[in-house]
Amino acid sequence: MGRRVGEREAIGILRGAALPAPLGMYDDAHPIGCEGGFILVKQDAVAKSTDMLPGMRLDQLARKAVLAAASDISAKGGMPRWYMAAVMLPPEEATEENFAAIRDGFARASAEYGLELVAGDTGSAKELVIDVTAIGTARRFVGRAGGRDGDLVFAAGWGFGYTWLGYRVLLGGERPGLDERFVEAALRHLYEPRIPMRFGWRAAELVDATMDSSDGLATTLYELADLNGMDLELRELPLDRELEAALRAASLDGAEAALYGGEEYGIVGLVGGEAADRLRELAREEGVPLWILGEAHRAEGRPRVTLEGVGEVERRGWTHF
Repeated sequence: MGRRVGEREAIGILRGAALPAPLGMYDDAHPIGCEGGFILVKQDAVAKSTDMLPGMRLDQLARKAVLAAASDISAKGGMPRWYMAAVMLPPEEATEENFAAIRDGFARASAEYGLELVAGDTGSAKELVIDVTAIGTARRFVGRAGGRDGDLVFAAGWGFGYTWLGYRVLLGGERPGLDERFVEAALRHLYEPRIPMRFGWRAAELVDATMDSSDGLATTLYELADLNGMDLELRELPLDRELEAALRAASLDGAEAALYGGEEYGIVGLVGGEAADRLRELAREEGVPLWILGEAHRAEGRPRVTLEGVGEVERRGWTHF
């Protein structure tokens, strides 16, 4: 047996197939230049053994697979428009009911976000896998790098804090001493995520650097810090006030909830101070929660992420390997 590698190293090995590495090979989605802007392409996959959470329906998993790919395009300033899907499953699970459930999940994602399923494939496998390639258009591609000294750090989306709580309930078997409405909201964010699609597309003209937050906020912030050579100095975290108060009352750590969830499908990035008010206005127009978390400053050594009153944020998050 060969040497085992982690997810980051595995991705680095596979990227070696692209020579030279094109723009976007190290980003959330790949941009292809065209007249008037870019075509953006992103592939994402879900597997039953790792992604179908307890209590989750098959149509919800199929919908989530589509939105996971579309979310990356949105985070790059694009508008997701089309997608292709490959569905693979064991022959004994190739039933009319299962295919109908997957169809319904695709249909709901399409109807909610104006997406069109244009091609696909089916095949047999040892377990259910849904592989989605999303395609979108953008007037401007917003990369992970591009931040400027003094930029503000922002986060936009609905899932921060809630997904952490949902994982504790579903995977940890916990029933925290919270009002049931918070638990229900947490499960909803995992089963039926929302993505800030129009916000990401419209924000492209305002922001300097962005990432999709799906592996946890802490990991996302450190990726931005590293790629921009910046220290990110945070004063607050993206938690809605009601959830923050409920977590505190239940003796749960709000910072842990905000930083180490995963699958938030929000947008995290850097924006110049001169554009921050317009970004806030845009978020209000689109009905998307937005937080200005702190500031970014050129790092003198290893880029760090710090939180006021806490110190350096621990770098950890979700990895597959």
